[in-house]
Amino acid sequence: MYKIFTFVGGILMTSSVIAADETTLTKSCANGAGTIVTGAISGHEYCLSNNDRMVWWDAYAWCDALGRQLFKLEDCRCSVDTNCLGRCPEMNGVSIGMYGWTATPSGTTEAYVIQSGNTALFHTVARSPSHLNYGFRALCK
Repeated sequence: MYKIFTFVGGILMTSSVIAADETTLTKSCANGAGTIVTGAISGHEYCLSNNDRMVWWDAYAWCDALGRQLFKLEDCRCSVDTNCLGRCPEMNGVSIGMYGWTATPSGTTEAYVIQSGNTALFHTVARSPSHLNYGFRALCK
């Protein structure tokens, strides 16, 4: 009886460890080089780089290497009925650091970034900003 109890107890402990590992895995991406963030409207899981010193081309290549694409302004979930007015409802309340690069260009030298916060905003920044201390990350879909 003691052997059966020990055997069953061992199985239960192992299954709880495996469940904890699966939970941990759902919070990271890119083999730990990124963090999963969940869209406020769609519930889609995006991969956000942990590196916050990326120029646009680095962010684009990082997402591409993961088989993903940079977030686009269309992903903000705006429509004809929902005029975003410089806001990104999909990222409202989602913590992405300071800025998440998008694939959406603005002219030939700039691209849009999503600025994190309770009401996420988007605006343009040079693709090679001289102020990389502000936290530019890859935001991949």
